[in-house]
Amino acid sequence: MGNRVAEMFKKITKIELKCNLPTIGFFALKLSQDEGLGTITPYDLVYTNHGDHFDPSTGIFTTPVNGLYSITIMTGSSSNTKTNAINCRRIRKETYDERIFFHDFSINQTVTRFAEISAGDELYLNWERIDEHDQTMISVTFSCYLIQKL
Repeated sequence: MGNRVAEMFKKITKIELKCNLPTIGFFALKLSQDEGLGTITPYDLVYTNHGDHFDPSTGIFTTPVNGLYSITIMTGSSSNTKTNAINCRRIRKETYDERIFFHDFSINQTVTRFAEISAGDELYLNWERIDEHDQTMISVTFSCYLIQKL
């Protein structure tokens, strides 16, 4: 995973230089699935946290500016059945909670979505469905980066 992460950061740096954007975003890793349904996932390791807007102890990223953000979830599992599912959710300026996207997963998968997010909104992941008999979950990474200010 280390080489893929390094390559991703090189690409992000090139985009930042071309777009003259402030570096806002994070990339974090969760090594186990020990939270229950609906629980916000805290993270074990933070690779980057540009701007310090991600809190690994709570698993919440607070967007500092209005913009178009790239949100990526990578899952690692040895199971080949779609028995687990994860949500990416947003709390809009502390008023209401909504799902940005839902991901059913098996084995190793990556999903990326782009969303317009307002300053002050909070993004987080939580489990929608967990197969209690499937103990194969290995890891989840969560990242979000500003692509364009709006």
